[in-house]
Amino acid sequence: MHGGAVVAAGGQHLLRATGPPGQPKVGHRPRGLQAQPGKGRVVAGVLAIRRRVPGASVRRLAAGVGAAVATFVLTTPYFLLDWSTARASLANEDTSNLGHDGLSPIGNLRWYLGNAIPKSLTWPVALLAAIGIVVALRHWRDSRRLVLLAAVTTFVVAISMSELHWARWPLPILPVVVLFAVGGVVWLAAASSAFLGEAAFAPALAIAGIALVALWPAKDVIQLNVRESRPSTRVVARRWIETNVPPGSELVKELKTAPLDDTDLHWMERNTLTRDGWTLDRYVDDGFHYFVTNPGISGNFSTQPRRYPVQAHFYRELRRDGCLLHVFRPDSYRDGPVIRVYEVSDPDSTSAAARSPDCTAPSMYPAHTVAVSAPAQWTRPIGARNARPYRVHTPGGKNAP
Repeated sequence: MHGGAVVAAGGQHLLRATGPPGQPKVGHRPRGLQAQPGKGRVVAGVLAIRRRVPGASVRRLAAGVGAAVATFVLTTPYFLLDWSTARASLANEDTSNLGHDGLSPIGNLRWYLGNAIPKSLTWPVALLAAIGIVVALRHWRDSRRLVLLAAVTTFVVAISMSELHWARWPLPILPVVVLFAVGGVVWLAAASSAFLGEAAFAPALAIAGIALVALWPAKDVIQLNVRESRPSTRVVARRWIETNVPPGSELVKELKTAPLDDTDLHWMERNTLTRDGWTLDRYVDDGFHYFVTNPGISGNFSTQPRRYPVQAHFYRELRRDGCLLHVFRPDSYRDGPVIRVYEVSDPDSTSAAARSPDCTAPSMYPAHTVAVSAPAQWTRPIGARNARPYRVHTPGGKNAP
């Protein structure tokens, strides 16, 4: 983030030349153009040259863009010094990723405009930004607003062309979107003042509008502090598993569920339970009877059964044949993912599911557990993410490869 600010500052001498003395200049955007350090300056320079602004020239335009590129290289030297790693990182940003692919460029654009950006800024701020953008288009002769709008539009369209969509990608342009939201507040205050016939009300209305917009983020910050001061669902799930699952039991869990280090369980972690084509029968045959799932992972398969038929079948079978022992849910006072704990037993054994009066009401009934025997084999191949065998954690903190 700081490198982007330096890049923006490096091209300021170009922006100073985009207006005559006494006329407001095009201000810099410390974070809005960090992902595309030269494009905003090109837009500003072209507009200045076309308007025949005194001092604007192709040479100054090239100097400004060159300064931005040079600043980027100086502040991010390993982008060139370790090009193989940088190239691999860029390639990984455009590979298939569960839950973040599957949309067309238009679908990505709709997702950013209707989901990612409003959630990051809150809907009131997003609506005010939309009003500010309309005002900017109405005052199209103001090149300052058009430069910002062109940069934001170019950025969003560019990231929408990727095969992936991530909520973090629009972060560099959010400060600029907030500027448009401020413009929307100012316009609403002026329009309201004109409608009421009292120009003196305009500053008070603007302050009131900004205060109201700030209440939502302030509430979110307070709730975040409250949630962070209490154990998350992951910690609560760990405590529950330690209390209710017999020592020595075999358990497999997905990422971002209960941390089980230094427990008396034999456990294995996988980024998804269906990795490498594992089936529920295979898990049970190898001695695994407890399953901890993260709906943030499994839900991506279950909601797209046509695209992931094998994976969707696995989780459907787990819900059908397994006993749902407990569900841990986040709320306004507790952070973390939703975590579900299942038990699946051999057909010939007396399972918790057989003894449980109701496996669909985990919050009302305590866990029913049964001791299981340890599997003979612990070695399991991991997927392509890292070429290492899964490590099954054994009681006492020892790991068996």
